[in-house]
Amino acid sequence: VTIDDSVTSIGEAAFQNCIEMTSLTISNSITSISRYTFYNCEKLTSAIIPESVTEIGESAFQNCLKMTSLTIGESVTSINQYAFSGCYTLSSVNIPESVTEIGDGAFETCSNLTSLTIGNSVTSIGSYAFNNCKNLISVTIPKSVNKIGDKAFYNCYGIMSFTSLNTTPPSAPSENVFKGIPRSDCTLFVPEESITSYSGSTGWSYFYNIQGIKNDHVETVEHNVVKVATADGAISISGADGVIAEIFSTSGTLLYRGSDATIKMPHGIYIVKVAEKTTKVVL
Repeated sequence: VTIDDSVTSIGEAAFQNCIEMTSLTISNSITSISRYTFYNCEKLTSAIIPESVTEIGESAFQNCLKMTSLTIGESVTSINQYAFSGCYTLSSVNIPESVTEIGDGAFETCSNLTSLTIGNSVTSIGSYAFNNCKNLISVTIPKSVNKIGDKAFYNCYGIMSFTSLNTTPPSAPSENVFKGIPRSDCTLFVPEESITSYSGSTGWSYFYNIQGIKNDHVETVEHNVVKVATADGAISISGADGVIAEIFSTSGTLLYRGSDATIKMPHGIYIVKVAEKTTKVVL
């Protein structure tokens, strides 16, 4: 399906249950994607949300089971409830700086999601938003977030590193927000001066291991600028000249802190934190 520039709106459930559709092109004249528009398009493999779109409606792409690639345009401000729920094969999500709200269940049961970047304008993460995203390894919540809904990261048992950059713990109704994350193995990183407030805060007290990050680490650097890669027994960091990088073991032990572009390390699994980006790497 190709929707050309003469089309300005797509009605609710317009392509619902088009189970054989594999390809979709949306024109730059569309400003919103309505509820259930592409619901249950089981064989759709990719979606590019153009710059013109400001809102992704409820369940717009729910149960697009084969979707492996998703690009969200820089004008989207809200991702409504269940928008991408059940997109099992989706592996990477970059939520742009324009988005302020992630709705309830927006990415629920995206069970193959391994990489998640949340933009610095998001203030609210809805209930069940990333419930059962069991292959997520690390999550960084920007300092703009002040509310996380019930069971938002429930049963995300692959997460080894969780970072919250707000000096005030975002409200979380109970430990169910994070229940299922391996509390004895996962490290919660928070601003150094906020360790006590997080450890005594509802929901956040779920974590056993809470460690501080210094203010120079919290300074904002665009996510899409920083790149972390591995080669020849070394971790390389580009696009962040002069910015402090930290390398941790999977148990949370700090192994390196500095601004080198290339860091030689023994073979193993590491968590690299630079700017507001957290990456798990294997050497």
